[in-house]
Amino acid sequence: MMRYEVNSLRNWGLLLTFFALPVLFAGCSAHSIVDPAVQFADILKDYPPTREALTIQQITTPLAGTALAHPDAVDVTIMVHPAYSLFIDKDLDEQYSEAKLGLMKKQLEHEAKFMSDQAQFGNVVVLILPRDSVPDNAASAYVTYLNRTTHGKNSVVYFYSETRESGNLEANDVATLCGFLEAVKVRKLLIGGGYIGRCQGELYGQIIDYCSPKEIYIVPEISSVSLEDISEREAVRMYTGVLNQDYAQVREFILKHTVGDIKTLSIPQMK
Repeated sequence: MMRYEVNSLRNWGLLLTFFALPVLFAGCSAHSIVDPAVQFADILKDYPPTREALTIQQITTPLAGTALAHPDAVDVTIMVHPAYSLFIDKDLDEQYSEAKLGLMKKQLEHEAKFMSDQAQFGNVVVLILPRDSVPDNAASAYVTYLNRTTHGKNSVVYFYSETRESGNLEANDVATLCGFLEAVKVRKLLIGGGYIGRCQGELYGQIIDYCSPKEIYIVPEISSVSLEDISEREAVRMYTGVLNQDYAQVREFILKHTVGDIKTLSIPQMK
């Protein structure tokens, strides 16, 4: 079992405290338009571009999983294209309503918080990074984000997806990921990141087809929707729910837009 199960009240209590923080809903009228540069300035200032190297390990052999194996089976989280909307997606230049930008911001916050907590607990996290998202010898805010949210822990590893726009892994990497998960002795495989039904759905499909995990779940609290895929009404309903720690709308979106027999698991159910 994972380390957090040894002391689940302490570890997951921290996560539940985060998701239960009271938030004031400032309204999300369809006519309220917010400049993205203003809306996300407070996040971007925390991740100034750096030339430092990425401090987590890229997995190139399944044997890397044996170093992270525990005596008992463990839960493993895979985050597909974390913070894609902030650092990779060019659509951030568009002007969106308060509801859509608010939803995006909460999704980013939840992804970062979850990754940071899992890294500090020593739990195994696999990141699927967009191809060419970590440049060589160039300043990168995305590298700053990844290093700060993972704390350089050896329990956090990564693969590159085939392209920036795809969540699929290349054939050799699919085999390596399946072997890695087997070596780690995965019990439950938890999928987060984004976008729901797009890159996340593609990676989910590859795992189902080739890795045959016994238990695989998509986690609504750490899954992100593309703003292009939802109407203003859907954004308002989803954002209102998220502010009240109600992820029913996100779960419904996952089930509707992801191909296959989908199972979801919420963070409070992971105890």
